[in-house]
Amino acid sequence: MTQGPPESVTEPGYIFFASQLELMQLLLMVSKSPAQIGDGNLERATMLELVAVRLSENFEIYLSDLLIILHLKQPDLMSKERLSGKQILECKTYDNVLRALAEACVYDIIREGLETTQMAIKSKFKLKVFDEHSDIERVNRYNQERNLLVHNRGIVNKRFLSKVPDASSYKEGERLTVDAKTLKDRFLFFERVVTALDVRVAEQFNLPRQPFKKGK
Repeated sequence: MTQGPPESVTEPGYIFFASQLELMQLLLMVSKSPAQIGDGNLERATMLELVAVRLSENFEIYLSDLLIILHLKQPDLMSKERLSGKQILECKTYDNVLRALAEACVYDIIREGLETTQMAIKSKFKLKVFDEHSDIERVNRYNQERNLLVHNRGIVNKRFLSKVPDASSYKEGERLTVDAKTLKDRFLFFERVVTALDVRVAEQFNLPRQPFKKGK
């Protein structure tokens, strides 16, 4: 059902696709139950929500891991970042200091949200994250759904409606619905985006790649 990874992937790509495989196995197990949240199967509904949340988190972690590697390849981009004396002593080695600086830089970028993250990647590294602007809008919707599930028990609120322009089918106070079919489409979407980006970044920055082995 998933298109799967390319023949070879970067280290962040490998981690991403390994996690995708685990989530797909969970979704296939859940898909044997009735098709929609609200059918009275609370356990199944919770599992579907978990998959939706983890899919968005998996993509964010991929971007985060990728950004760390790119900052390590260009440490001059971290010149404005600062560590405390205690943090430096805890690092013990120069490589660990660079890693800590990269992680601090990436944390500052990621916490600003998807739009800021993809703009930072484009401006700092001349790297295009998405092929189409509609991809950004789609990831934004998935992220807002994730936030709603995590922070408001999936109950639609004014913030969600203001952040998601195409959420007109929902009214404030309704519960977000998550079904297996749309999650399968979501799997394919994230795999398409990451596959294209992983090939681009590996070629542009000469990152090492490895075959993806499902059983590893």
